[in-house]
Amino acid sequence: MTADTNNMNIKFSILIMAGGDGLRLGLDKPKQFCKFFVGSEKTLLQETFERAKSLGSCPIYVSTQGKFADLVLEQLPGLHRDFLITEPVKKNTAASLAWSMEVIGSIQGRTAPVICMPSDHLIVDSSRNYEITMAEACAEAKSHNCLVTIGIAPSFPSIQYGYIEIKNKCVLNFHEKPSEEQATKYIEKGYIWNSGIFVWCPWTFLGELVRNDNRFDIPIIEKLEYFSTVPSVSVDYAVLEKSQSVHCIKGFFKWSDVGTTESIEGMINDVDFRKEILECLI
Repeated sequence: MTADTNNMNIKFSILIMAGGDGLRLGLDKPKQFCKFFVGSEKTLLQETFERAKSLGSCPIYVSTQGKFADLVLEQLPGLHRDFLITEPVKKNTAASLAWSMEVIGSIQGRTAPVICMPSDHLIVDSSRNYEITMAEACAEAKSHNCLVTIGIAPSFPSIQYGYIEIKNKCVLNFHEKPSEEQATKYIEKGYIWNSGIFVWCPWTFLGELVRNDNRFDIPIIEKLEYFSTVPSVSVDYAVLEKSQSVHCIKGFFKWSDVGTTESIEGMINDVDFRKEILECLI
């Protein structure tokens, strides 16, 4: 797809991250494979795939643990097996994203942005804000050779989300899940939620990963050997919290990670969010 932002035409790809075990809500399977709302016939993974397709005709990849491969293909009949990236050993997001960026970069180009979106989030947008945000993030990643994270304006003082402290578009600090009192102070200071949606070029990401965590400084050639060797750490810890090249684009759409009962309650108590959900399901 080409995204037209500030007269920039940018080709990009999409990676849907679907490897999480996601059992915090007491479900019988990871939440990305579950339906969450009455009136919707789609699971969160299927909703994410449809949202990815709405961004245009671009390559869409899905990464997941090997044990979930058949379930992904069952739920996404429109996904070609060649676009399914499997992880032979369960590791955290840093290893998964590194391998995926190597695969996608070798096919689509190492300097073409990739939108990395979790498969188990709920996003409701009736005014194209999501599409506009993704286009802006791709332009930012490409023109500044940086790592981009999408921030969301808080609708309540959540103690379940991480917060981002920014100046202009540059990320100054990531802040872990706070107490309710601290969350209120974060909002007063203008901090925003960290959505866990990222945009970057494969070459930029791999370079920043190795620069900030030299345990990843090994050839990405044989999949099992790579996953068996690198540490199991999150992408936040390995690179985002350390890199000096992280920018943030604000997303003006309704978002929830559907990760805890608190996040679901916050979503339900948000009148505008609830209204948009109903409109999208009708």
